[in-house]
Amino acid sequence: MQTIRVRSASNKNVKDLLGKPVVTATSGGVLTQGGEEAPKGSYRVFVPEVESEQMVSVSFEKKTEIKLNLLVKPQRHWTIHLVHQTHLDIGYTDPQGRVLAEHLAFLDSCLDLIDRTDEWPDDAKFRWSVEALWSFDEWNKDSNIQQILRD
Repeated sequence: MQTIRVRSASNKNVKDLLGKPVVTATSGGVLTQGGEEAPKGSYRVFVPEVESEQMVSVSFEKKTEIKLNLLVKPQRHWTIHLVHQTHLDIGYTDPQGRVLAEHLAFLDSCLDLIDRTDEWPDDAKFRWSVEALWSFDEWNKDSNIQQILRD
């Protein structure tokens, strides 16, 4: 699906002023497959995704005399990469002891995520590096951690 956004120049609610938009192909077939209210009084009309540029007409349920012709272009498909990041800023949000406790728990969570993604493809595995050695040194003092690292 892709959307066509219809809005009035006055930012008044399109659906209230004109009725729901209806999108038709040049062949006359209705393309509209639902819709929803959008910001500033506009309305999003859902239509099937096009693979090449296509002229369509937009009309309205209440004001049938209004008809707009527009060119619908293929959507751009994006790949989104999420990059995990942390930042150590002691005293900015919490006292030092609270920050340390959160970082120690966070290091444990990171190890869990590394274990859970161990069988995933290499480019999908969880990766993370310690930003500050202070929290790692404190975490590393725990005897259970020493045993894990030896194993």
